[in-house]
Amino acid sequence: MRGLSKNTTAGNDEFVVHVADEYDYRFICPLREELFLSIRAVYFQAMNANLPIYGTEKNLKEFATSKKDVAAKVERIPP
Repeated sequence: MRGLSKNTTAGNDEFVVHVADEYDYRFICPLREELFLSIRAVYFQAMNANLPIYGTEKNLKEFATSKKDVAAKVERIPP
């Protein structure tokens, strides 16, 4: 896992899981913040480092690496 991105617009529970050398996964979860806390804790235990979390008000589709992007060696992560 390379990081997580979340839409910061109020009421939007969408997020992206960025996966190294693979395409990314987009999800919607009403308990997103609680889920992020758990994922961050497990990541820290396993990697001894903080998991990068990105926030944006833009459409997360812009920041999700697709299968096509992987083939072209393009990675989409928010700035």
